[in-house]
Amino acid sequence: MAVDNPGVEPFGPAMMDGSSGINDSLHTRVLAMLGIPLGEFFDFDALAGDCEGDGRWEFLFTSAPLTIPGGVGSPPNALAIK
Repeated sequence: MAVDNPGVEPFGPAMMDGSSGINDSLHTRVLAMLGIPLGEFFDFDALAGDCEGDGRWEFLFTSAPLTIPGGVGSPPNALAIK
């Protein structure tokens, strides 16, 4: 899952006021329970400009996290294949 906003942050508005538990977050359900890596704050402006330039908007976007035993994050390895 890749986003260009803080939509998958571990502590959303409902969690900040103590009204909800950690297991109610999208972050926990997608990352911890399903094992789906999250990509946040991707900058798609250059990709949008390239798509506009050649008039082609279909592409495969992929980003594989580094395998770091015990790690809690990884730099992105983003690639858009047109």
